[in-house]
Amino acid sequence: MALLRGIAKNYGMSLALATAEKSTTTTSIDRRQSDRLKVETNAELTILSTDVSVRGWLMNVSDGGAQIRVDRSVPVSELVKIECTDFFLLGEVVYCEADRDQWMLGVNVEHGMYGLKALAEAIRRSWLD
Repeated sequence: MALLRGIAKNYGMSLALATAEKSTTTTSIDRRQSDRLKVETNAELTILSTDVSVRGWLMNVSDGGAQIRVDRSVPVSELVKIECTDFFLLGEVVYCEADRDQWMLGVNVEHGMYGLKALAEAIRRSWLD
C-alpha cells in the first residue's frame, strides 16, 4: 500500500476521487494482492533498452504494478520507465495485449520516485539561499 499512498499523496490526488477498483476489462485471472487505484493521467513510457519514448495513458496502479495504454506493442520483459507529472515508476513489462488500435501493458513496478515537484522546489530554494 506504500506505493498507492505515495502516488495518491504526492500526485495531489484525493483518495475520495481516486477510488480503488478491481478491473473487469480482461478475462484473465487477476493475481493482485491489493486493489488497483484508478489514476487515468497522461504518461510517457520509455523503453530503457532502446531509449524509445511513447506517449501513453496511465490507467491504474497497485502495490507493485501499473497498467498503461500506449499506441505500440512493447515486448514482455522489457524494462521501462513511466513518467507522470509528479512521479515516475521503473519496472518490467509483464504483459502486452492488443486493445482496439492501442496496446494495454501491465508493468511490474520495482521502484518509484514521488513528489518530484516538491523536490525541485526544495532544490530551487536551496540555490537561492
